Amino acid sequence: MKNLLNLLLVCFISLNVLAQVPQKMSYQAIIHDANNNLIRNQQVKMKISILKSSSTGTVVYSETQAVNANTNGLVTLEIGGGTIVSGSFSSIDWSSDSYYVKTETDPTGGTNYSISGTSQLLSVPYALYAEKANNSTTSNTIRSGTGEQIVIYTSSYAYAYNSIVNNSMTGAQRVNGYWKSQSLSGIPLGYASSNYGIVIYTNSYAYGIDYYGNWTTQSLSGTPIGALSNGEQIVIYTNSYAYAFNSIVYNSMSGAQRVNGYWKSQSLSGTPIGGTSSSLETVIYTNSYAYGFDYYGNWTNNSLSGTPLGTISK
Repeated sequence: MKNLLNLLLVCFISLNVLAQVPQKMSYQAIIHDANNNLIRNQQVKMKISILKSSSTGTVVYSETQAVNANTNGLVTLEIGGGTIVSGSFSSIDWSSDSYYVKTETDPTGGTNYSISGTSQLLSVPYALYAEKANNSTTSNTIRSGTGEQIVIYTSSYAYAYNSIVNNSMTGAQRVNGYWKSQSLSGIPLGYASSNYGIVIYTNSYAYGIDYYGNWTTQSLSGTPIGALSNGEQIVIYTNSYAYAFNSIVYNSMSGAQRVNGYWKSQSLSGTPIGGTSSSLETVIYTNSYAYGFDYYGNWTNNSLSGTPLGTISK
């Protein structure tokens, strides 16, 4: 049986303003052998495939590379820069579907690929997506988890349909359905929804609409990597910051209260690797720190010793 490869996927694309978008994607992985020992200080051979739609989907691109594992078992490479087996990396339409990266590794440097693993690209590589989506006028529809809101967004606007308002005397009230529009700045990259809100994010801004139908805008610093959601909050994170959209506050008299949605930002130290959500909290982690956003809208952090290999939530 093939052994799963522990993956640390980091998708960062650097852009030269005067140049074309580079058709490569940075990738890192930590490699273990059949006995779960790190492969250290030796050259390995890897076959990298991009799969469409699912972890067993159609291979749209495949290549091989010989790379060196460092003393921590970490390999670093650029997908798109190897020896092509099939397909064309530059022709992948990142905006059309979900994609997965499958790696097959021979720790001895040959072509006996005894170690394999597949990981979903939870966020589309920003610059590659932008090149395909920049001229797109297609729209997408999102619904909140409780079915209270619907958002349709295009390449330049978001339109929310809602039927809830906040009355200071009685709290949430259902009213006749109404529309609220929001212009979008930048290139739309993705979205996330919780039970009580929806967020759309571009390469430069995030736009959240809360339970009561209010749009709130947050500028983004750094390259957007992905979005996480639980029942209460939505977190967008870049290569340098995390931004949480929340609608809960804590009142010492009455406990948790739902309010208009608001943003809270957190700077990130180290290289972002990933994140996870429970039913009430969200954690983003880098190669050196973990950052948690709690139910009441507070960021806290904890330094990490060693190389992060994954997360568990319940």
